[in-house]
Amino acid sequence: MDDSPLHADGLLLRPFEDADAASFAAAVRESAEGMRRWMPWSSVDYRVEQALQWFQACRDGWAAGTACEYGIFDQDTAAFVGGAGLNKIQHHPRFCNLGYWVRQSCRGQGVAPASSGRWLPRRSGRWACIGWRSSWPWAMRPANGWR
Repeated sequence: MDDSPLHADGLLLRPFEDADAASFAAAVRESAEGMRRWMPWSSVDYRVEQALQWFQACRDGWAAGTACEYGIFDQDTAAFVGGAGLNKIQHHPRFCNLGYWVRQSCRGQGVAPASSGRWLPRRSGRWACIGWRSSWPWAMRPANGWR
């Protein structure tokens, strides 16, 4: 899978780097209360070490062809905004899940549609995304699968 950076509506999407761990952990702590229901890994005590473990899992998923996870950053300031990716990629039958989350302070600014909708066709080719995980309550309906 192609892991080159993507640009969409003032956002930069790229694979996580270890240098992102502190800002990732801070964003999780900032957003944990609002997203814990849908993303139980989030915690007000989330640590940099946990972010580094996640980044390694992301690299492992890329290498295995089972996931492609991106950090979402403001294109101008490089500030961490959230994460988006395809995971649980299977080849027979061809399907995967689309997951994303946007840090609390950046919600309501169009980050989710810009970051997930724009790159999905490029990254998934002819994949059928049948699951959709979101940190936004209105998006958590079974009918929101991508087919």
